Amino acid sequence: MSVIYEVNLEADPAIAADFAIWLKGHVDEMAALPGFLGAEICREEKSGELAPAWSVRYRLSSRSALEDYFNNHAGHMRKEALSLFNTRFKAVRRILLPVS
Repeated sequence: MSVIYEVNLEADPAIAADFAIWLKGHVDEMAALPGFLGAEICREEKSGELAPAWSVRYRLSSRSALEDYFNNHAGHMRKEALSLFNTRFKAVRRILLPVS
């Protein structure tokens, strides 16, 4: 059964442009990992303007592929963001399973 791994991000407006550039490469790198089928990056709109906020939805082949990501790749991927942007962003993650 496929899985959606969603990561919702908000960045300090002062770093939003640099964060957006980094995020594109980060998502491409993650989407190339084993078990990942693709990813979509969306920007949040507030009052007709783009906010310094994004939602990324990764599609994975299975829950075990997601567990492999958590066990073998997540630490490195998250550490990279923290080393570049420190605490000037926040991420909220959730796992979505299809309803049969």
